Amino acid sequence: MTTTNTGWTSNSILETLNNPAAADDIVERSTWATVDMTTALTLEPIEPKYLRYRQNLSVFYPGKTHTLYAASESGKSWVALYAAAQILLGPDDGTERVLYIDHEDDARSIAERLAALDVPAETITNEDRFRYLNPAEPLTNQHNELYGPAGDDLHLALEWAPTFVVIDGVSEAMTEENLDPISNSDVAEWFRIVARPFEKIGAAVVMIDHTAKSHGDGPPTELGAQHKRSGISGAAFLIDAVKRPGRAVLGAPVEGLLRLRLAKDRGGYHRGRYRGDYPVVVELTITAYPDGGVTVHADEHNETEGTSPLAIEIAVWLHMYDEGSGSAILVGLGKDRNDRTTRSELTNMVKRKELSVEDGPRNSKIHRLTDLGRDVYGPHFDHE
Repeated sequence: MTTTNTGWTSNSILETLNNPAAADDIVERSTWATVDMTTALTLEPIEPKYLRYRQNLSVFYPGKTHTLYAASESGKSWVALYAAAQILLGPDDGTERVLYIDHEDDARSIAERLAALDVPAETITNEDRFRYLNPAEPLTNQHNELYGPAGDDLHLALEWAPTFVVIDGVSEAMTEENLDPISNSDVAEWFRIVARPFEKIGAAVVMIDHTAKSHGDGPPTELGAQHKRSGISGAAFLIDAVKRPGRAVLGAPVEGLLRLRLAKDRGGYHRGRYRGDYPVVVELTITAYPDGGVTVHADEHNETEGTSPLAIEIAVWLHMYDEGSGSAILVGLGKDRNDRTTRSELTNMVKRKELSVEDGPRNSKIHRLTDLGRDVYGPHFDHE
């Protein structure tokens, strides 16, 4: 039997963790026990709060799980760190705490990136505001039960009650637990062990993942099981790296351009504002300077004001994903599948020999950049 969380606040959860005797006053109930809907009716809707951009808009929901997914070197960690930096550069009033659980990088790299984003050293090293975990061992035993020092350290992280949690490297984290990323049941189990406990104490949880190879007409999905998306309680975003971020090693600034495309929005606030398939919610321009500093500008994407015409957007998308049917390109660019303007531009690019086209599965037409197309649109591709 487990204790139901009906009527619990994050404070009462922490009180029980700190004082096991307090649990004696809680009646043991299963999660199948009736929930008090009177309390539910008094709760305000949860709006996005973290990673702010234009007009007081934000990306991530507090107390919900989210996914950022993209191909390697697409700036996934930069997006999460920029959101963290906004919090850490805010007032030190004890209400906001950032936890970074890193399965892919190391402390030196994360400290360097936060410092590049102007987060002061005294804030990065202040464990009342920021904590960094770099696990390389399982949390659970063969019965999927927390055990040993790793389980104790997870409890300590929960007791600290972070408000913003980044889990960098979901597939790697699952592998450490001997769980299979392509198994829906294993993904659900990993959520239960790691992501859900932070969600239950009110933290916005941002999980960073890789993409699977795109098949058929749609854009890439998260690597592994379908439950990686269906289990999300907040929102999922595909990062479209129009220009990949990089270091300014040749004496001139290097500019990256990332677009967060909405793949799922359980809360509905993004869907209410951005329509269509995989719409761009926010654009992040990330500029690295020779002195090591980095600036990030976050704003809404405006189709009519952008410096890149439609043909450039098509070419950049094909550069990222190698090939795609007409429908895949339309969806990847956030267009309606019947968008005549985009389909006409595809036809014109084929006529100009900038794209090749051949028959694909299910009567689709597969487009690829030609050598001429790469020469024409190459200056708009990411820095290699």
